[in-house]
Amino acid sequence: MSGLIDPAVAERVLARALASGGRFAEVFAERRRGQSMTIDERRIESVQAGAEEGAGVRVVEGNTTYFAHVDGLEPAEIERAADEAAAALRSARTEPQPLQAREAKPLPIERRPEEVPAERKAEMLRELDERARARGAEIAQFTASYVEARREVAVANSDGLFSGDDRTRVRIGAQAVARRDGTVETGAETLGAHRGFELL
Repeated sequence: MSGLIDPAVAERVLARALASGGRFAEVFAERRRGQSMTIDERRIESVQAGAEEGAGVRVVEGNTTYFAHVDGLEPAEIERAADEAAAALRSARTEPQPLQAREAKPLPIERRPEEVPAERKAEMLRELDERARARGAEIAQFTASYVEARREVAVANSDGLFSGDDRTRVRIGAQAVARRDGTVETGAETLGAHRGFELL
């Protein structure tokens, strides 16, 4: 489950979420991270990198859903969210089923993008720029972009489900503008997949 939430923590969270009743409870944990950059007019720009993580707890009773969310994955904070979701109910405690892990099989990643230095990614964009402009003086403008993203999730619910997913995505795109004898043409190409840096 990508280490997002320990099974013992998930069980405590679900028990607390159903402490005041409820037909169903679920805890969802997520971590996202990514990086992007572009080259335009031979300059690397718009370099961005970021990461975020958090968890949500919901309790369902009849046609009503009670929800609480926290930033971060600290067990104490997730348990507090469970208490908040449960606070709106006033009935007998419901006992969740024991968790049974169901392991997902993420696609194999040969080279994690986040382990590749940003300088190498910028160098790759410069190589694209040089190759495009080497096609001839007609190339008036060239831009290219690189994006990577990783999303890890873990889900546990009161029916006993405990599973997760870990997906990595890489994409590179290029666009060229050419001019000749008053005619302007634009060409673009994108390569992307749920793969690691080996895609490139």
